Amino acid sequence: MLIRLRDLQTLSVESTDGAHHQVADLLARRDGTDVTHVATRLRRWFEGQGCAIRAAAFGAPDLSANVWPAAISEAEAGDAGSDGPVAVLCAPDALPDPADVAAAEDGSALAYLSAAEGAPVTGADGEAAGTVLDLIVDTEKRRVAMIVVNSGPGGTAHQRVIPAEALSKIDWNAGDLHLSCDASQVGEAPDLHELGDRIEGHWYNRVLAYYGFG
Repeated sequence: MLIRLRDLQTLSVESTDGAHHQVADLLARRDGTDVTHVATRLRRWFEGQGCAIRAAAFGAPDLSANVWPAAISEAEAGDAGSDGPVAVLCAPDALPDPADVAAAEDGSALAYLSAAEGAPVTGADGEAAGTVLDLIVDTEKRRVAMIVVNSGPGGTAHQRVIPAEALSKIDWNAGDLHLSCDASQVGEAPDLHELGDRIEGHWYNRVLAYYGFG
């Protein structure tokens, strides 16, 4: 499923015992598109400790119920750092430090995707292509599929989408995003178009084709 990061942040992680914990953010490879963990605060367990749940534990989001089911139990959450679904627990009302999560895994640098909001996007010609408004995540493939940029002044008329394939350089944390295409190509790209809460597959394919990735 293709879904905006902001919409994912409105969902609750639904554990196997029916407990709900609000999605706070997503962690990804700092220099890539792979989504590695979902960050939440365990309001029903452990006095609200912050938690990084491995993305592989999640099923498909249920937008009608506003939940994102995950194969996680209270016992597994308490066994953080094992081979189970939870990588790290931290202090109550906080979120795990990406460096701590990386240390608990394979050591690859991680970043919260929300850190990219407002980041400038630069075309291959060195010109400004816009600023990041949101990200579109493929929850099945566990990757950032597109970025949503504001390519002009005000309103939704200048909201454009860029497929991750067109990113030649990524640093989510530093807000350093560069494209393999010129900035002018973004201004003429298909705009953000959704059907209800779900992003249309035909529209996604049209965006890919526009940028030459069909």
